[in-house]
Amino acid sequence: PFTSTSVFASYLVQRLAKQHDVTVMLDGQGADEYLAGYAHYPALLLSSLARAGRWRAWRRERAATRHFIGVDPVPPKAALRYWMSALLAANGTASAFTIDSRRDNAFLSADLRREFGAEGSRTLAIPGDSLKRRLYADLMHGHLQELLRYADRNSMAFSREVRLPFLDHRLVEFALSLPSSMLFRDGQSKRVLRDAMRGTVPTEILERRDKVGFMAPWAQWWREDPVRRALRDRLDDARDVVDAYIDVDAVPPASAAALGVLTFATSLRQLRGVERDVAAVA
Repeated sequence: PFTSTSVFASYLVQRLAKQHDVTVMLDGQGADEYLAGYAHYPALLLSSLARAGRWRAWRRERAATRHFIGVDPVPPKAALRYWMSALLAANGTASAFTIDSRRDNAFLSADLRREFGAEGSRTLAIPGDSLKRRLYADLMHGHLQELLRYADRNSMAFSREVRLPFLDHRLVEFALSLPSSMLFRDGQSKRVLRDAMRGTVPTEILERRDKVGFMAPWAQWWREDPVRRALRDRLDDARDVVDAYIDVDAVPPASAAALGVLTFATSLRQLRGVERDVAAVA
């Protein structure tokens, strides 16, 4: 089961590569995780500056990020939280670093919630500022591992070889040894990479302001017939295999949870098919 359409998009790319006899490919996995390429990293940099009491740098970086990406990375309420977190850190009462958060489980069956509902978020004692800790956590404790697992499965499904130059351990270790200002500065992520590639990569690419995720338009599909009806039918049909675990009526239709339920149902059907085959052979 998975909750991101990027997994399916990756599958289609590998299938296309096989159709065009492309055997070996380069993949950019990992660069976003340690060069601060994702949209949630600017707020973490600002949190680091606030905790250090660097308010002038905090205001300058916030304004630069807002100018570069076109939206305020830290709305007023969040800004107040950063000020408070800085005060707590100064008093030595800052909480442990959380590497993942609890997700909505209202659609799970009552039995599952009773069994697993008390599970808390994972926390780690990672040194460094807020940005560096999140980069390390995303790189080493879950996010990237999930992406690599699916990339490997998709490539092997079509006998393709995918190489990952950004995950050379020497490059990763070097990048993580750099100060945060070389990773994200003046509203731009991956600053050290952008600077290194000037004169090699076209300026319009280095200075682009939009970051487009590798996603299919999942939410849009739920708004357009006949795809919407087909997805609704698939979700309803999932009841026969997921009813013991999930209340399908409580699953938000266009959510990541809906995708998870559909892929979970597919997995269960495949597993039950294997069990029947094994029983028949036995």
